[in-house]
Amino acid sequence: MKRLMLLRHAKSARDQPDLPDAERPLAKRGIKAAPLVGRYIMAEGLIPDLVLCSAAVRAKQTWDLVSAAWPHQPRRQQLASLYMATPREMLSTAREYGGDTDSILIVGHNPGIGDLATWLVNQGDAGEITRMQRKFSTAALAVIDLPIESWRDFRDTTVSAWNGQLVRFVVPQDLAAGI
Repeated sequence: MKRLMLLRHAKSARDQPDLPDAERPLAKRGIKAAPLVGRYIMAEGLIPDLVLCSAAVRAKQTWDLVSAAWPHQPRRQQLASLYMATPREMLSTAREYGGDTDSILIVGHNPGIGDLATWLVNQGDAGEITRMQRKFSTAALAVIDLPIESWRDFRDTTVSAWNGQLVRFVVPQDLAAGI
């Protein structure tokens, strides 16, 4: 069994229209939301073994804020290939970098993050699955357990046969409300 966590970057700023998309920083709302998710991950014992993070500024800033209070930093790869990656590209990246780790956190972008979660999950609380599929909001976190022994088994050719279990789906609004 392997655990994959998918984190969409926090809310980004749009006040500089001439700035290239990959260089957009976090908005004030994103700066407040990311640490909430980080504290949740730490409190729930979900700190991953490996982080695969998009090289976009907003993803890097999200990761920095999420992990700032953690007692130790997991191994991290910052990858340009995760900027706006498709589900297949994220699968390939996890397969390439996963090695013998038990858990991976991917920090990325929609629509890819939400689409990958939808591909992988067909078990868990039906209401939470529907909520996740309806809207994978900024700074949302999906925790998915996968019935694989190795990340090398993580292939898009078996997507139709995935039996991923949605363990948790949280959004910053849940956490701000005291969950």
